[in-house]
Amino acid sequence: MTTKQQREELMRTFTRFNFECPLLCSSGNAGTLIEVLEKLHGLEGQLRTLNERACNGYPECNNGREARDTKRYERICDDVRAIADLLGFKVQFNGDPRGGAIRFVLPSGASNNWDQETWGIYW
Repeated sequence: MTTKQQREELMRTFTRFNFECPLLCSSGNAGTLIEVLEKLHGLEGQLRTLNERACNGYPECNNGREARDTKRYERICDDVRAIADLLGFKVQFNGDPRGGAIRFVLPSGASNNWDQETWGIYW
């Protein structure tokens, strides 16, 4: 279940991305942009989980989990890069589990945090 704050951040991101990449929404594809944002939110959650696991370390008897997580991390990053190409944005990945795992560099330099010129997927 989403909170009011999460819905507001989703709509704020939708509005900003709609402004930054009008080609995606120019033909009335607002539903497509919402689907893209929901996909990004899911991928961000998966990356955050993998970042937390890597930060906590892997015990010696991890049964290959570290190798699987590394492959999964790269696969998710490739998916995010494909979405970034579709939107026409540059993307940065944050391996620190304390922040957003996916950050976009928008053409306008708009930001949704205090001191960076990137837009994070936070809701």
